[in-house]
Amino acid sequence: MKLTPPDPDEVEVSLFGPGFGECVLVHLGNQEWLIVDSCKDQRSTRQPALTYLAEMGLEASAAVRVVLVSHWHDDHVRGISEVVAECITAEFWVSSALRSEELLLMSGLYGSDRASKHNPFQEFYWVMERLRIRAMGRQRLPLINLATESRVLWHRPATRSAPEAEIIAFSPSSVSDYVARQAIANLLPEAEESPHSVQAPQPNDAAVVLSVRLGDITLLLGSDLEVTPDPATGWTAIVGKASSLTKDQRATLFKVPHHGSQNAHHDAVWTEMLVESPWAVLTPFRRGKTPLPRDSDARRIRQMTNRGYITAATKAPTQPRRPRAVDLAVRQAVRKIYDPEGQSGHIRVRGSSFEVDPDKWKVELRPPARSL
Repeated sequence: MKLTPPDPDEVEVSLFGPGFGECVLVHLGNQEWLIVDSCKDQRSTRQPALTYLAEMGLEASAAVRVVLVSHWHDDHVRGISEVVAECITAEFWVSSALRSEELLLMSGLYGSDRASKHNPFQEFYWVMERLRIRAMGRQRLPLINLATESRVLWHRPATRSAPEAEIIAFSPSSVSDYVARQAIANLLPEAEESPHSVQAPQPNDAAVVLSVRLGDITLLLGSDLEVTPDPATGWTAIVGKASSLTKDQRATLFKVPHHGSQNAHHDAVWTEMLVESPWAVLTPFRRGKTPLPRDSDARRIRQMTNRGYITAATKAPTQPRRPRAVDLAVRQAVRKIYDPEGQSGHIRVRGSSFEVDPDKWKVELRPPARSL
């Protein structure tokens, strides 16, 4: 993978992900960038999108125009406060469901507690602190911008060097927003509870799906949005409006939602919103009883497209064999050594902003990324 920036009129989507976490980086043309969600490379502890921009000789402080948190799950927000701290000129967007008094209250009460690595409010707390520092002495946009269904988050008119670009939120719907806010309110702990006993909000139904348009190209970033029984929420609410899309408005690339899980699959997304055999990229999720994607999920995606890629294998990497004496010394020194997530893989897809045909695009992989 050559570490050269894309051309001003070139589309690039980079997806980073170890076995837990994901981050999407999109070139909006003219060396302006979008970052969606965040993860950390377990081995380097670095935020991979920021590392990659620096490797190309770009300064995130000037290049990143929009930072968005699609929903507040740990595998999508690790390191997001670092992103906000470095991308000082970027607008910060979250799902409208996250702008609740209860979440802000819990973050204020418990976010500064560093006793636990699994404090669900810590990242949000530090994001708020960094945004407050940035806004000191300024009269400008709100600290947090709210992404809702059909809202245009960012727009740039065409220039001499780059085509028109636009970012539109396809979710959450008003019903999803209301349901998620109620769920967050119910999480408000009693005064005697510690932050370690408070569960993080579970707003998958209010995750932000994005449509990114650059010139003739459309990208569909699916976050972790799921299919729900309620036609006013989840993917069903989105595809209900997709029948009006013409073929030239369909997406050439799809960030597959929820690690390829069956509960996030909707046939109409593939038949009504995407070109035939689109680029499909996703990250694995190795935690829990059932790692994702399952073998059946991978087969289903391969039936939809022959251009499926994943940032790392679903199964955790095996540990390298050590000499017996070294292994014995290590076991005597520590109780357990493991690398459940491993190195963050990188999928990079590039193409002309005027070329809708996926055949004309190019994919490059940085291990452990691989074909699905």
